[in-house]
Amino acid sequence: MKFSKTNIGLLLLFIFLISVLVRIPNINRPLSKHHEFLTAIALRIIKVWEQEGAAKLNFLPRMNFAGDANKNIQNHAGTTGKMKDSEGNYYYISHPNFAYVLAYGFHQIFQLPISVISLQSFNLILNFLSALFIFLIVLEISVKNIKLSLLAYALYVFNPAVMWFQCNTYMSDILVHFLFISSLYFVLIAFKNNFKFYSKHSLLLYLFLFIMCLTSWLGYLFILALIVLLFLKFKWKKEFLVPALILIIIPCISAVHFYFQYKYIAGPNALIEQLSDRFSERGIANSLTNGFENYGVILKNIILNHGLYVILLLVLLGIKFKRKISFLKTDSGFILKLSVFPVLFCYLFLPDYSGHDFTTLYLTPFVILYIVVLFHELSPAFQLSKTKANLTLFIFIFLAVGWYYGENLPGELSIKGKRYDCGKVLGETIKTEAETEIPCLLISDTPLGPEVVYYSGRNIFEARDTVEAKNFLKENGFKRGKLFYETSCASIEIRDLSSN
Repeated sequence: MKFSKTNIGLLLLFIFLISVLVRIPNINRPLSKHHEFLTAIALRIIKVWEQEGAAKLNFLPRMNFAGDANKNIQNHAGTTGKMKDSEGNYYYISHPNFAYVLAYGFHQIFQLPISVISLQSFNLILNFLSALFIFLIVLEISVKNIKLSLLAYALYVFNPAVMWFQCNTYMSDILVHFLFISSLYFVLIAFKNNFKFYSKHSLLLYLFLFIMCLTSWLGYLFILALIVLLFLKFKWKKEFLVPALILIIIPCISAVHFYFQYKYIAGPNALIEQLSDRFSERGIANSLTNGFENYGVILKNIILNHGLYVILLLVLLGIKFKRKISFLKTDSGFILKLSVFPVLFCYLFLPDYSGHDFTTLYLTPFVILYIVVLFHELSPAFQLSKTKANLTLFIFIFLAVGWYYGENLPGELSIKGKRYDCGKVLGETIKTEAETEIPCLLISDTPLGPEVVYYSGRNIFEARDTVEAKNFLKENGFKRGKLFYETSCASIEIRDLSSN
Protein backbone atom coordinates (compact mmCIF):
# COMPACT_ATOMS: atom_id res chain seq x y z
CA MET A 1 0.00 0.00 0.00
CA LYS A 2 1.39 3.39 -1.03
CA PHE A 3 0.97 6.51 1.09
CA SER A 4 1.03 10.03 -0.30
CA LYS A 5 2.53 12.78 1.85
CA THR A 6 -0.90 14.36 2.20
CA ASN A 7 -2.51 11.12 3.36
CA ILE A 8 0.32 10.49 5.81
CA GLY A 9 -0.02 14.01 7.22
CA LEU A 10 -3.77 13.65 7.64
CA LEU A 11 -3.37 10.24 9.27
CA LEU A 12 -0.78 11.56 11.72
CA LEU A 13 -3.05 14.46 12.62
CA PHE A 14 -6.05 12.16 13.01
CA ILE A 15 -4.17 9.80 15.37
CA PHE A 16 -2.95 12.75 17.42
CA LEU A 17 -6.43 14.28 17.69
CA ILE A 18 -7.75 10.98 19.03
CA SER A 19 -5.11 11.14 21.76
CA VAL A 20 -6.22 14.70 22.56
CA LEU A 21 -9.83 13.50 22.71
CA VAL A 22 -8.75 10.90 25.27
CA ARG A 23 -7.19 13.67 27.37
CA ILE A 24 -10.12 16.11 27.29
CA PRO A 25 -11.45 15.08 30.76
CA ASN A 26 -8.10 16.14 32.26
CA ILE A 27 -7.54 19.29 30.19
CA ASN A 28 -8.16 22.65 31.89
CA ARG A 29 -9.11 21.08 35.19
CA PRO A 30 -7.83 22.81 38.37
CA LEU A 31 -4.06 22.53 38.77
CA SER A 32 -3.42 19.90 41.38
CA LYS A 33 -1.52 16.61 41.48
CA HIS A 34 1.07 14.77 39.38
CA HIS A 35 3.54 17.63 39.02
CA GLU A 36 1.09 20.25 37.82
CA PHE A 37 3.00 22.54 40.17
CA LEU A 38 5.45 22.86 37.25
CA THR A 39 2.71 24.45 35.17
CA ALA A 40 1.80 26.76 38.04
CA ILE A 41 5.39 28.03 38.34
CA ALA A 42 5.71 28.60 34.58
CA LEU A 43 2.35 30.41 34.50
CA ARG A 44 3.38 32.66 37.39
CA ILE A 45 6.64 33.66 35.70
CA ILE A 46 5.07 34.56 32.36
CA LYS A 47 2.17 36.29 34.16
CA VAL A 48 4.67 38.50 36.00
CA TRP A 49 6.32 39.23 32.64
CA GLU A 50 2.97 40.20 31.18
CA GLN A 51 2.28 42.57 34.10
CA GLU A 52 5.72 44.19 34.33
CA GLY A 53 7.15 43.70 30.84
CA ALA A 54 9.48 40.80 30.06
CA ALA A 55 12.13 43.03 28.44
CA LYS A 56 12.05 45.39 31.42
CA LEU A 57 12.84 42.41 33.67
CA ASN A 58 15.55 41.18 31.24
CA PHE A 59 13.55 37.96 30.85
CA LEU A 60 14.61 36.88 34.33
CA PRO A 61 12.25 34.31 35.90
CA ARG A 62 10.89 36.49 38.70
CA MET A 63 8.58 34.79 41.19
CA ASN A 64 7.06 37.86 42.86
CA PHE A 65 4.04 39.71 41.55
CA ALA A 66 3.99 43.51 41.35
CA GLY A 67 3.25 45.58 44.46
CA ASP A 68 5.00 46.14 47.80
CA ALA A 69 2.71 43.68 49.55
CA ASN A 70 4.15 40.85 47.44
CA LYS A 71 7.82 41.56 48.19
CA ASN A 72 10.21 39.61 50.42
CA ILE A 73 8.05 36.49 50.18
CA GLN A 74 9.81 33.46 48.79
CA ASN A 75 7.18 31.13 47.34
CA HIS A 76 9.08 28.15 45.83
CA ALA A 77 11.87 30.32 44.40
CA GLY A 78 14.95 28.50 45.67
CA THR A 79 16.69 26.68 48.51
CA THR A 80 19.13 29.28 49.85
CA GLY A 81 16.81 32.30 49.92
CA LYS A 82 19.60 34.47 48.49
CA MET A 83 18.39 34.85 44.90
CA LYS A 84 16.62 38.08 45.78
CA ASP A 85 17.08 41.48 44.16
CA SER A 86 17.30 44.84 45.95
CA GLU A 87 13.52 45.34 45.67
CA GLY A 88 12.64 42.10 47.49
CA ASN A 89 11.85 39.95 44.43
CA TYR A 90 12.92 36.29 44.36
CA TYR A 91 13.91 34.37 41.22
CA TYR A 92 13.67 30.75 40.11
CA ILE A 93 17.06 29.80 38.66
CA SER A 94 17.08 26.00 38.66
CA HIS A 95 17.06 26.12 34.86
CA PRO A 96 17.94 28.55 32.08
CA ASN A 97 14.97 30.66 31.03
CA PHE A 98 14.21 29.72 27.41
CA ALA A 99 11.16 27.57 28.26
CA TYR A 100 9.45 30.63 29.75
CA VAL A 101 10.57 32.87 26.89
CA LEU A 102 9.07 30.50 24.31
CA ALA A 103 5.77 30.13 26.18
CA TYR A 104 5.56 33.88 26.73
CA GLY A 105 6.28 34.51 23.05
CA PHE A 106 3.52 32.08 22.06
CA HIS A 107 0.98 34.01 24.14
CA GLN A 108 2.18 37.37 22.85
CA ILE A 109 2.19 36.39 19.17
CA PHE A 110 -1.32 34.96 19.27
CA GLN A 111 -2.59 37.56 21.76
CA LEU A 112 -3.80 34.88 24.17
CA PRO A 113 -4.64 35.52 27.81
CA ILE A 114 -2.25 33.62 30.05
CA SER A 115 -4.18 30.69 31.48
CA VAL A 116 -4.01 26.98 32.18
CA ILE A 117 -5.76 26.04 28.93
CA SER A 118 -3.57 28.31 26.78
CA LEU A 119 -0.35 26.84 28.19
CA GLN A 120 -1.70 23.30 27.84
CA SER A 121 -2.57 24.06 24.21
CA PHE A 122 1.01 25.21 23.62
CA ASN A 123 2.23 22.01 25.27
CA LEU A 124 0.04 19.92 22.98
CA ILE A 125 1.65 21.56 19.95
CA LEU A 126 5.04 20.47 21.31
CA ASN A 127 3.56 17.00 21.88
CA PHE A 128 2.52 16.75 18.23
CA LEU A 129 5.93 17.95 17.01
CA SER A 130 7.69 15.45 19.30
CA ALA A 131 5.57 12.63 17.88
CA LEU A 132 6.31 13.84 14.36
CA PHE A 133 10.05 13.59 15.00
CA ILE A 134 9.58 10.08 16.41
CA PHE A 135 7.89 9.23 13.09
CA LEU A 136 10.78 10.77 11.14
CA ILE A 137 13.43 8.98 13.24
CA VAL A 138 11.87 5.58 12.59
CA LEU A 139 11.38 6.48 8.94
CA GLU A 140 15.12 7.19 8.78
CA ILE A 141 16.41 4.11 10.60
CA SER A 142 13.95 1.73 8.92
CA VAL A 143 14.75 2.89 5.37
CA LYS A 144 11.37 4.54 4.74
CA ASN A 145 9.16 1.89 6.36
CA ILE A 146 5.92 3.90 6.65
CA LYS A 147 3.97 1.27 8.60
CA LEU A 148 6.70 0.85 11.20
CA SER A 149 6.98 4.64 11.53
CA LEU A 150 3.22 4.94 12.04
CA LEU A 151 3.40 2.23 14.69
CA ALA A 152 6.08 4.17 16.60
CA TYR A 153 4.06 7.37 16.25
CA ALA A 154 0.91 5.74 17.65
CA LEU A 155 2.80 4.10 20.51
CA TYR A 156 4.28 7.48 21.38
CA VAL A 157 1.14 9.63 21.39
CA PHE A 158 -0.77 7.06 23.47
CA ASN A 159 2.02 6.50 25.96
CA PRO A 160 0.55 7.32 29.43
CA ALA A 161 3.52 9.48 30.48
CA VAL A 162 3.47 11.39 27.20
CA MET A 163 -0.31 11.96 27.32
CA TRP A 164 -0.01 13.49 30.78
CA PHE A 165 3.29 15.35 30.91
CA GLN A 166 3.14 16.77 27.37
CA CYS A 167 -0.26 18.24 28.10
CA ASN A 168 -0.84 18.99 31.78
CA THR A 169 2.67 19.95 32.88
CA TYR A 170 5.00 22.55 31.40
CA MET A 171 8.48 23.61 32.47
CA SER A 172 12.04 23.50 31.15
CA ASP A 173 12.06 19.77 31.91
CA ILE A 174 9.16 19.24 29.49
CA LEU A 175 10.27 21.52 26.64
CA VAL A 176 13.73 19.92 26.61
CA HIS A 177 12.09 16.56 25.82
CA PHE A 178 10.93 17.90 22.44
CA LEU A 179 14.36 19.40 21.78
CA PHE A 180 15.99 16.09 22.73
CA ILE A 181 13.90 14.10 20.23
CA SER A 182 14.29 16.62 17.41
CA SER A 183 18.06 16.85 17.98
CA LEU A 184 18.29 13.06 17.88
CA TYR A 185 16.72 13.11 14.42
CA PHE A 186 19.21 15.71 13.17
CA VAL A 187 22.07 13.64 14.64
CA LEU A 188 20.97 10.64 12.59
CA ILE A 189 20.84 12.71 9.39
CA ALA A 190 24.14 14.46 10.13
CA PHE A 191 25.98 11.15 10.61
CA LYS A 192 24.39 9.78 7.48
CA ASN A 193 26.08 12.65 5.63
CA ASN A 194 29.42 12.11 7.45
CA PHE A 195 28.67 15.06 9.73
CA LYS A 196 29.62 17.80 7.29
CA PHE A 197 29.59 20.78 9.65
CA TYR A 198 28.18 23.14 7.00
CA SER A 199 25.27 20.93 5.84
CA LYS A 200 21.67 22.01 6.43
CA HIS A 201 20.95 19.29 8.97
CA SER A 202 24.19 19.90 10.85
CA LEU A 203 23.37 23.59 11.12
CA LEU A 204 19.87 22.75 12.36
CA LEU A 205 21.41 20.36 14.87
CA TYR A 206 23.71 23.11 16.22
CA LEU A 207 20.74 25.46 16.51
CA PHE A 208 18.57 22.94 18.36
CA LEU A 209 21.44 22.00 20.67
CA PHE A 210 22.03 25.66 21.50
CA ILE A 211 18.33 26.13 22.31
CA MET A 212 18.48 22.90 24.31
CA CYS A 213 21.33 24.31 26.42
CA LEU A 214 19.34 27.52 26.92
CA THR A 215 16.48 25.36 28.22
CA SER A 216 17.91 22.64 30.45
CA TRP A 217 21.14 21.09 31.69
CA LEU A 218 20.22 17.94 29.75
CA GLY A 219 21.51 19.73 26.65
CA TYR A 220 25.03 19.79 28.05
CA LEU A 221 24.93 16.04 28.69
CA PHE A 222 23.60 15.35 25.19
CA ILE A 223 26.44 17.36 23.66
CA LEU A 224 28.97 15.40 25.73
CA ALA A 225 27.50 12.16 24.33
CA LEU A 226 27.75 13.56 20.78
CA ILE A 227 31.41 14.49 21.19
CA VAL A 228 32.16 10.94 22.36
CA LEU A 229 30.15 9.61 19.42
CA LEU A 230 32.06 11.75 16.94
CA PHE A 231 35.39 10.63 18.34
CA LEU A 232 34.46 6.95 18.21
CA LYS A 233 33.41 7.27 14.58
CA PHE A 234 36.02 9.65 13.14
CA LYS A 235 38.91 9.52 15.67
CA TRP A 236 41.18 12.54 15.11
CA LYS A 237 40.21 13.13 11.48
CA LYS A 238 39.06 16.55 10.31
CA GLU A 239 35.47 15.19 10.24
CA PHE A 240 35.75 15.06 14.03
CA LEU A 241 37.71 18.20 14.87
CA VAL A 242 35.52 20.95 13.37
CA PRO A 243 32.11 19.60 14.57
CA ALA A 244 33.64 18.77 17.98
CA LEU A 245 34.93 22.33 18.31
CA ILE A 246 31.48 23.71 17.46
CA LEU A 247 29.89 21.33 19.97
CA ILE A 248 32.27 22.55 22.67
CA ILE A 249 31.59 26.21 21.86
CA ILE A 250 27.77 25.84 22.05
CA PRO A 251 27.50 24.94 25.78
CA CYS A 252 30.26 27.43 26.62
CA ILE A 253 28.30 30.29 25.06
CA SER A 254 25.06 29.23 26.74
CA ALA A 255 26.79 28.82 30.14
CA VAL A 256 28.35 32.29 29.87
CA HIS A 257 24.97 33.73 28.88
CA PHE A 258 23.32 32.02 31.87
CA TYR A 259 25.97 33.30 34.28
CA PHE A 260 25.97 36.93 33.15
CA GLN A 261 22.19 37.11 32.94
CA TYR A 262 21.49 35.59 36.35
CA LYS A 263 24.40 37.09 38.32
CA TYR A 264 22.80 40.55 38.18
CA ILE A 265 19.96 39.35 40.41
CA ALA A 266 21.98 39.19 43.63
CA GLY A 267 25.61 38.94 42.58
CA PRO A 268 27.83 36.04 41.45
CA ASN A 269 28.36 34.62 44.96
CA ALA A 270 24.64 34.18 45.60
CA LEU A 271 24.21 32.59 42.17
CA ILE A 272 27.05 30.11 42.65
CA GLU A 273 25.86 29.26 46.16
CA GLN A 274 22.32 28.59 44.94
CA LEU A 275 23.48 26.43 42.03
CA SER A 276 25.90 24.50 44.25
CA ASP A 277 23.20 23.90 46.81
CA ARG A 278 20.74 22.77 44.15
CA PHE A 279 23.12 20.34 42.44
CA SER A 280 24.29 19.04 45.81
CA GLU A 281 20.68 18.38 46.80
CA ARG A 282 19.89 16.69 43.49
CA GLY A 283 23.12 14.71 43.19
CA ILE A 284 24.40 11.30 44.10
CA ALA A 285 26.10 12.37 47.37
CA ASN A 286 22.74 13.26 48.88
CA SER A 287 21.31 9.92 47.76
CA LEU A 288 24.17 7.98 49.35
CA THR A 289 23.21 9.40 52.74
CA ASN A 290 19.61 8.24 52.14
CA GLY A 291 20.61 4.66 51.43
CA PHE A 292 19.96 4.78 47.67
CA GLU A 293 16.26 5.37 48.32
CA ASN A 294 16.00 7.65 45.26
CA TYR A 295 17.01 4.83 42.91
CA GLY A 296 14.05 2.82 44.18
CA VAL A 297 11.83 5.82 43.49
CA ILE A 298 13.19 6.08 39.93
CA LEU A 299 12.44 2.40 39.30
CA LYS A 300 8.95 2.76 40.74
CA ASN A 301 8.27 5.80 38.54
CA ILE A 302 9.43 3.96 35.42
CA ILE A 303 7.06 1.08 36.24
CA LEU A 304 4.15 3.42 37.03
CA ASN A 305 4.58 5.50 33.87
CA HIS A 306 5.89 2.91 31.40
CA GLY A 307 4.82 -0.40 32.95
CA LEU A 308 2.78 -1.57 29.98
CA TYR A 309 5.53 -0.62 27.54
CA VAL A 310 8.23 -2.23 29.69
CA ILE A 311 6.21 -5.47 29.74
CA LEU A 312 5.95 -5.40 25.93
CA LEU A 313 9.68 -4.67 25.63
CA LEU A 314 10.55 -7.57 27.96
CA VAL A 315 8.30 -9.92 25.99
CA LEU A 316 10.02 -8.93 22.74
CA LEU A 317 13.44 -9.31 24.35
CA GLY A 318 12.40 -12.76 25.54
CA ILE A 319 11.43 -13.78 22.02
CA LYS A 320 14.60 -12.21 20.67
CA PHE A 321 16.79 -14.29 23.02
CA LYS A 322 19.43 -16.18 21.01
CA ARG A 323 18.38 -14.33 17.85
CA LYS A 324 20.61 -11.77 16.14
CA ILE A 325 19.27 -8.22 15.93
CA SER A 326 21.10 -6.67 13.02
CA PHE A 327 19.88 -3.10 13.53
CA LEU A 328 21.65 -2.63 16.85
CA LYS A 329 24.97 -3.23 15.06
CA THR A 330 24.38 -0.48 12.49
CA ASP A 331 25.48 3.15 12.82
CA SER A 332 21.91 4.21 13.58
CA GLY A 333 21.65 1.60 16.33
CA PHE A 334 24.95 2.73 17.81
CA ILE A 335 23.84 6.37 17.75
CA LEU A 336 20.58 5.55 19.55
CA LYS A 337 22.39 3.47 22.17
CA LEU A 338 24.90 6.22 22.93
CA SER A 339 22.28 8.98 22.86
CA VAL A 340 20.51 7.41 25.83
CA PHE A 341 23.65 8.25 27.84
CA PRO A 342 22.39 11.69 29.06
CA VAL A 343 19.23 10.07 30.43
CA LEU A 344 21.17 7.32 32.20
CA PHE A 345 23.58 9.94 33.53
CA CYS A 346 20.64 11.83 35.07
CA TYR A 347 19.31 8.65 36.66
CA LEU A 348 22.70 7.57 38.04
CA PHE A 349 24.27 10.86 39.13
CA LEU A 350 21.25 13.12 39.72
CA PRO A 351 18.95 10.62 41.44
CA ASP A 352 17.09 13.14 43.58
CA TYR A 353 16.16 15.13 40.46
CA SER A 354 15.34 11.94 38.56
CA GLY A 355 13.04 10.92 41.40
CA HIS A 356 10.53 13.37 39.92
CA ASP A 357 8.49 11.13 37.67
CA PHE A 358 8.37 13.63 34.79
CA THR A 359 12.00 12.58 34.09
CA THR A 360 10.65 9.21 32.93
CA LEU A 361 9.49 11.17 29.89
CA TYR A 362 13.13 11.31 28.73
CA LEU A 363 13.19 7.51 28.52
CA THR A 364 10.06 7.30 26.36
CA PRO A 365 11.66 7.70 22.88
CA PHE A 366 14.17 4.94 23.52
CA VAL A 367 11.63 2.50 24.95
CA ILE A 368 9.41 3.00 21.91
CA LEU A 369 12.26 2.92 19.38
CA TYR A 370 13.58 -0.35 20.79
CA ILE A 371 10.06 -1.82 20.78
CA VAL A 372 9.50 -1.04 17.10
CA VAL A 373 13.02 -2.16 16.12
CA LEU A 374 12.58 -5.49 17.92
CA PHE A 375 9.10 -5.90 16.46
CA HIS A 376 10.43 -5.25 12.95
CA GLU A 377 13.31 -7.68 13.33
CA LEU A 378 11.10 -10.37 14.87
CA SER A 379 8.01 -9.87 12.69
CA PRO A 380 8.70 -12.99 10.57
CA ALA A 381 8.39 -15.08 13.75
CA PHE A 382 4.94 -13.67 14.59
CA GLN A 383 3.25 -14.38 11.26
CA LEU A 384 0.29 -12.18 12.16
CA SER A 385 -2.36 -11.39 9.60
CA LYS A 386 -3.16 -7.74 8.96
CA THR A 387 -6.42 -8.09 10.94
CA LYS A 388 -4.70 -9.70 13.93
CA ALA A 389 -1.90 -7.14 13.89
CA ASN A 390 -4.35 -4.22 13.89
CA LEU A 391 -6.44 -5.85 16.62
CA THR A 392 -3.33 -6.39 18.76
CA LEU A 393 -2.33 -2.74 18.35
CA PHE A 394 -5.86 -1.58 19.19
CA ILE A 395 -5.94 -3.69 22.37
CA PHE A 396 -2.52 -2.40 23.43
CA ILE A 397 -3.53 1.25 22.90
CA PHE A 398 -6.81 0.60 24.74
CA LEU A 399 -4.80 -0.75 27.70
CA ALA A 400 -2.43 2.26 27.51
CA VAL A 401 -5.39 4.64 27.70
CA GLY A 402 -6.71 2.69 30.68
CA TRP A 403 -3.29 2.95 32.32
CA TYR A 404 -3.35 6.73 31.75
CA TYR A 405 -6.79 7.06 33.35
CA GLY A 406 -5.71 4.85 36.24
CA GLU A 407 -2.88 7.25 37.05
CA ASN A 408 -4.79 10.43 36.23
CA LEU A 409 -8.38 9.73 37.22
CA PRO A 410 -10.80 12.14 35.51
CA GLY A 411 -13.46 13.90 37.56
CA GLU A 412 -13.23 15.85 40.80
CA LEU A 413 -11.32 13.34 42.95
CA SER A 414 -7.95 11.65 42.57
CA ILE A 415 -7.56 7.88 42.84
CA LYS A 416 -6.71 8.51 46.53
CA GLY A 417 -9.98 10.37 47.04
CA LYS A 418 -8.47 13.86 47.24
CA ARG A 419 -10.14 16.84 45.60
CA TYR A 420 -8.41 18.40 42.62
CA ASP A 421 -9.77 21.89 43.23
CA CYS A 422 -8.40 22.57 46.74
CA GLY A 423 -5.56 24.79 45.50
CA LYS A 424 -7.82 26.66 43.10
CA VAL A 425 -10.51 27.29 45.71
CA LEU A 426 -7.97 28.64 48.22
CA GLY A 427 -6.19 30.71 45.58
CA GLU A 428 -9.37 32.28 44.21
CA THR A 429 -10.61 32.98 47.74
CA ILE A 430 -7.38 34.83 48.50
CA LYS A 431 -7.66 36.72 45.20
CA THR A 432 -11.21 37.82 46.03
CA GLU A 433 -10.61 38.76 49.67
CA ALA A 434 -7.09 40.21 49.47
CA GLU A 435 -6.34 43.92 49.63
CA THR A 436 -3.74 45.32 47.27
CA GLU A 437 -1.82 47.36 49.85
CA ILE A 438 -1.35 44.70 52.55
CA PRO A 439 0.32 41.27 52.54
CA CYS A 440 -1.52 37.95 52.36
CA LEU A 441 -0.71 35.49 55.15
CA LEU A 442 -1.58 31.82 55.37
CA ILE A 443 -1.73 29.31 58.21
CA SER A 444 -2.49 25.79 57.04
CA ASP A 445 -1.66 22.17 57.86
CA THR A 446 -1.11 21.64 54.12
CA PRO A 447 2.07 23.07 52.56
CA LEU A 448 1.40 26.02 50.27
CA GLY A 449 1.41 24.83 46.65
CA PRO A 450 2.52 26.90 43.63
CA GLU A 451 -0.98 26.50 42.18
CA VAL A 452 -2.42 28.53 45.10
CA VAL A 453 0.00 31.38 44.37
CA TYR A 454 -0.88 31.32 40.66
CA TYR A 455 -4.65 31.32 41.18
CA SER A 456 -4.46 34.07 43.82
CA GLY A 457 -2.21 36.32 41.76
CA ARG A 458 -0.48 37.16 45.05
CA ASN A 459 2.64 36.12 46.90
CA ILE A 460 1.58 34.57 50.18
CA PHE A 461 3.61 34.42 53.38
CA GLU A 462 3.26 30.97 54.89
CA ALA A 463 3.33 31.15 58.70
CA ARG A 464 3.33 28.46 61.37
CA ASP A 465 1.27 30.62 63.73
CA THR A 466 0.08 34.18 64.29
CA VAL A 467 3.30 35.09 66.10
CA GLU A 468 5.37 34.35 62.99
CA ALA A 469 2.81 36.16 60.81
CA LYS A 470 2.99 39.28 63.02
CA ASN A 471 6.79 39.20 62.96
CA PHE A 472 6.73 39.21 59.18
CA LEU A 473 4.46 42.26 59.17
CA LYS A 474 6.73 44.13 61.59
CA GLU A 475 9.91 43.26 59.73
CA ASN A 476 8.46 44.56 56.47
CA GLY A 477 6.84 47.71 57.86
CA PHE A 478 3.15 46.72 57.57
CA LYS A 479 0.64 47.59 60.29
CA ARG A 480 -1.74 44.85 59.25
CA GLY A 481 -2.25 41.94 56.87
CA LYS A 482 -4.99 39.63 55.63
CA LEU A 483 -4.75 36.24 57.35
CA PHE A 484 -6.24 33.08 55.83
CA TYR A 485 -6.72 29.96 57.94
CA GLU A 486 -7.17 26.80 55.88
CA THR A 487 -8.56 24.18 58.25
CA SER A 488 -9.32 21.70 55.47
CA CYS A 489 -9.83 21.64 51.70
CA ALA A 490 -12.12 24.57 50.76
CA SER A 491 -12.70 25.39 54.45
CA ILE A 492 -11.12 28.80 54.94
CA GLU A 493 -11.38 31.40 57.71
CA ILE A 494 -10.40 35.00 56.96
CA ARG A 495 -9.56 37.87 59.29
CA ASP A 496 -7.45 41.01 59.54
CA LEU A 497 -4.25 40.62 61.52
CA SER A 498 -2.59 43.55 63.26
CA SER A 499 1.19 43.64 63.62
CA ASN A 500 0.80 44.70 67.27
